[in-house]
Amino acid sequence: MPLPSWEDVDLMSLSGHKIGAPVGVGVLVAKPEVPFAVTSTGGGQQRGVRSGTLDAAHTAAYAAALQETLAEREEQSLRLRALASRLRAGISAIDPDARFTLPEDAPQSGHIVHVIFPGADSDSLLFLLDERGVDSAAGSACSAGVTQASPVLAAMGVSDQQARGALRLSLGWTSTERDIDLLLAALPESLERARAVGALFG
Repeated sequence: MPLPSWEDVDLMSLSGHKIGAPVGVGVLVAKPEVPFAVTSTGGGQQRGVRSGTLDAAHTAAYAAALQETLAEREEQSLRLRALASRLRAGISAIDPDARFTLPEDAPQSGHIVHVIFPGADSDSLLFLLDERGVDSAAGSACSAGVTQASPVLAAMGVSDQQARGALRLSLGWTSTERDIDLLLAALPESLERARAVGALFG
């Protein structure tokens, strides 16, 4: 996605592992006038907010990953949107009852496909897909492991019962056509078994 204009940003955090940098490094962009509470005292690094020696190796790796990501942004965006479109078409062919929470032409992050499979138990579906080598999620990345219904889906008019069949499929810079094929091959049987579990608790 295009970065916003810096004039419109007071605070923005960027995680390194989302763009191929090492886990544990990131960037906090902040306007100079934004006040911060000091978390540690010492040498006064990082505007006096968080003192300590910076991890130069991880910082350099992050800078390299960010530079490459920005240079390839348009190309990767088109590639991932094409993969997502193929994924959507394949899911619809396998399960005509599947409901995508956003139409394909709606403003959205083009690398994420969020779909609801009526009657399926998402926990079972996650487990069954994982057995076939497919990593997926039932909720947002920041709520992994949370079993309650998504407040975002509720705000979109999705009932708790429907949300039980939600699946989030995220594509990234390592995603390939083979990944799509793997998921579409694993989905029919996994979905059938997840719906059998859903019927027990429905």
